[in-house]
Amino acid sequence: MARFKLSLLASLFSLALIGVVAATPQHYGMIRTFYYNATLSYTYCSPSSIRTPTTIHAVQKIVQEAHKFHLKVKAFGAHHSTTDIICPPPGSIAIDSTHLNWININKKVKTVKVGAGALEQNVIDALEAQGFSFVQTTYYGGITMGGATGTGAHGSSFKHASTFSEMLVGMTIVTGTGEVLTIKGRDLDDFRVHLGFLGVVVELEFSVVPLYKVLVTAYPIDDAILYTPAFLQMAEVTDSLIVNWIPRMKKLAIVNRTYVPVGTPGNGTATGGGASVSSVEQRVQETQIFDYFEVTRNQTAMCAVEEGYFYSVFSDVTSQGFPPAFLNDTGNFANPVVGFPRNILVSTCKAPNCSFLAPSPVSLIVDISRNSQFSNTHVFQANPLYYLTLHLTLSIQLLTKELAFAIPARNLQLFLAIFDEIYKKYPSCIPLSGVLFRFAPPSRGLVAIEQDEPTVHFELLIHLVESNHDIASMQLEFFQALSKALYANKKLEARPHWGKNSHEEFQYANLHAVFAPTHHKRVLVDIDLHSRHHVKPCSRIAHPLDRFACIAKHYDPKGIFHNDFFARTFEGKKLKPYPRCALNMDCYCISDIHCGLGQNCVAGLCHFSS
Repeated sequence: MARFKLSLLASLFSLALIGVVAATPQHYGMIRTFYYNATLSYTYCSPSSIRTPTTIHAVQKIVQEAHKFHLKVKAFGAHHSTTDIICPPPGSIAIDSTHLNWININKKVKTVKVGAGALEQNVIDALEAQGFSFVQTTYYGGITMGGATGTGAHGSSFKHASTFSEMLVGMTIVTGTGEVLTIKGRDLDDFRVHLGFLGVVVELEFSVVPLYKVLVTAYPIDDAILYTPAFLQMAEVTDSLIVNWIPRMKKLAIVNRTYVPVGTPGNGTATGGGASVSSVEQRVQETQIFDYFEVTRNQTAMCAVEEGYFYSVFSDVTSQGFPPAFLNDTGNFANPVVGFPRNILVSTCKAPNCSFLAPSPVSLIVDISRNSQFSNTHVFQANPLYYLTLHLTLSIQLLTKELAFAIPARNLQLFLAIFDEIYKKYPSCIPLSGVLFRFAPPSRGLVAIEQDEPTVHFELLIHLVESNHDIASMQLEFFQALSKALYANKKLEARPHWGKNSHEEFQYANLHAVFAPTHHKRVLVDIDLHSRHHVKPCSRIAHPLDRFACIAKHYDPKGIFHNDFFARTFEGKKLKPYPRCALNMDCYCISDIHCGLGQNCVAGLCHFSS
C-alpha cells in the first residue's frame, strides 16, 4: 500500500509537471511557466512566465521585451512579503532575481556591492569572513537585499541605521524603457524604499562596519514602564532593543542586544523564543493543534501558549515544548549570551522547519474556489494535478496574518491609550507574538514609513484557521477593532508596513494623510540623475506619495512595473469585499457574509453571536 501511494504520488507529480514547468533557454535568462505565492498568505502570483536572469544585461533584455510588446513585468526575490506587491498582473512576466546573487566587498572604502537577489544571511556570512558586518540586520535573513530595500525591511535600533535602505550608498536599476542607471548621492533618497515600482533593481551598494559581537540579555519587567519616559530612553541608549508585550499579563519581555568587541569570548546563537522569527514554526509543530483551539474556541489554551511564549523569551521552558531562545557555545540554554551578528541579530530556517516557506495548496484551492474576483483563479483550474500532488505530499502549514505598522515615537502614549481602550473592550490572547516593539531612527527615504523622525514599529500576529476557512479566529474581532482604531485616529499618524499587512490596512489607512508634507520635512531639490533623465517636474511636488508616483511615471512611462498594489496605493483602486473576506483581514465587514460561521457584522466588525 505504501509503495502504491508513493507510485501514485510520483505519477501525479510527473503528470502535473507536463506543461507546468517548461524551460526554454534564452540569451537573457531561462523561462519557466510556474506560480509563486507571498509568504504566510493566500496571495498567489500567476505570471505567464518566470525569467531567471543571471546578469544585468539579461534583465535589461527582458525589460526591453516587455516595453516593446506592452507587457507588464515584476521582479521578485524570496517572496517574503505578504501582499501582492510582488505580483505582476496575470499573463505578465515575472523576474526571479535570486540568481543575481554576487557579493563583492571593498575593504578600503568599507562597502559591499551585491546583486539584488543575494540573500541577507549569505551577505552577512561573507562580510563576517572578511571582518565586517552590517550595523544592524533584519529579524529574518532569508530575504533578498533587493526586496529588503523595496519595502524598508528593518531591525531594531534608535542608535544605528535600522534598515538596509538607510545603509544604501548606491543602486543600479533597469528603467521601464530598458536603460541601466546607477543612482548615488541625494538622488538616492527617492529610491531607498522603491516598492519595486521605480525600475528593476539589479545591484545595490551598502556601507558596512568592522565586525563586532553582540551581548544579549533578556529579562521580564512590569509593563508600567511603557507609560513613562524611561521606556523610550531605554531604547535610545541601547544598540538594539526588542520588546515583547503581553497585555493580559501586564508584562514586558526585554531583549537587550549590546555591541561588544569582537574579541569578547562567546559564540552563542539566538534560536527561538522571542529571539527569532522561526520561533513560531518551532513552537507549534502541528497546525491542527491551533486549529483545534480555534474551532473549539478554547481561549484558555491560547492564553497558555501566549504565556509559554512570553517565558521562552528569557528562560528555559523546553519542558513545555518551547525551544530555548539562546544557546551558548556548548548548545545549552544561556542568558545572557555572546555571539556574532549572523547568529544573534538575524536568523534563517529552511522548509519544512519554517513552514511559511512552503506554499499551502489546500488554502489555495479553498480560497480561489470561493472568490472568483481573484485575478489568479485560473492557477488551480489550469494545473489541478500539480496542486493535488502538493496537497498529498505537503502538510498543511501554520498560516498567519500580520498587523504591522509604525508611528512617530512622540505618539507612543497616544497609541497606548488607543490600544488599552480596544483591549479592554475586546480582551484577547496574542499567542504567536504578543505585541512586538521595534525601534528606528529617522529615515531619508521618500516613502519610508519611518519618515524623518524616530519611529516605533509594532507587529501582532493572528492565526488563520487552516482546516476550515469558514471559521474565524478568536482574535479577529480584537485585531480588526485595533486596526480600525489605529488608522481612524489621524493624530496617531500610523503607517502600515509596505511588505506586510492585508488589503484592509492599506485600504483603510489614509496614506495620503499620514505621508503628508507636514510630516515629511525634506528639503526639496532639483534632481538631475542623468544627462537624459531630468525629473524636475517631480522635484517640486511636496507630497511624498505624489512625488513618488511622478518619479515612477518618469522612469516607467508605460507603467510596465505597475500592478494591483500600485493601483490601490497610488490610483485609488478599491478591492471589493468577497464572502469571508474579513477572515483573511482583506476587508472590514459590510454584511454577515463577510464574516465567519456564527458571526454577525456589527459596525464593520465580525462579532461572535454567542
